[in-house]
Amino acid sequence: MTVPAIKALVAGDCRGQLAQLFDRVKTVHEKHGPFVCLLCTGDFYGDVDPAEALAPYVSGELTVPVRTYVLGAPPSAAGAEAAEPDSDGRIELAPQIFSLATAGISTLHGLRVAHVPGSASAAAEALAEGAAAVRSEASAPGFAGVDVLLTHDW
Repeated sequence: MTVPAIKALVAGDCRGQLAQLFDRVKTVHEKHGPFVCLLCTGDFYGDVDPAEALAPYVSGELTVPVRTYVLGAPPSAAGAEAAEPDSDGRIELAPQIFSLATAGISTLHGLRVAHVPGSASAAAEALAEGAAAVRSEASAPGFAGVDVLLTHDW
C-alpha cells in the first residue's frame, strides 16, 4: 500500500513581514502545491506589534493561503483573556493562523509534529521543561515517532 505524500512548507524568521511571507507562500502553493500547511519557526513578529501584524488577517482584509502554525505562545493583548489551547496545543490567532502555544506532539494534517517553543536565549528552565514534556509523550507505550521536530531556533 502506498501512503500519499503530505506536502508542508516551513518558514524561518519572518520578523513581522506577514504580507510578504503569505504572498510568497501563495505563489509557491499555486505553482508547486497543494501544501497542507505552513510551519513557522523563529522570530515570527520581530519588532512589529503582534496585534497590528495580525489585524488585517483577523478583520479579513487579508487572507492566508494555507493553514499556518506559529511556534510559541500567542501575543497577549491588553485586557484580553488568555485563550486556552485545544487538545493539540493550538490557539487560533486569526483565520488560518494558529499558535502552537505549548510543548508537545500534535497531529497536524496527517503529520505528527513535535513542537518545543522557546529560544535558547529565553529562560533555559522553560526550554528544558518543554523538551521534557515532548520526551514524556515520546516515552508512552506504542509511541510510533514523529515526522517533524519544530523548535524556535531553526
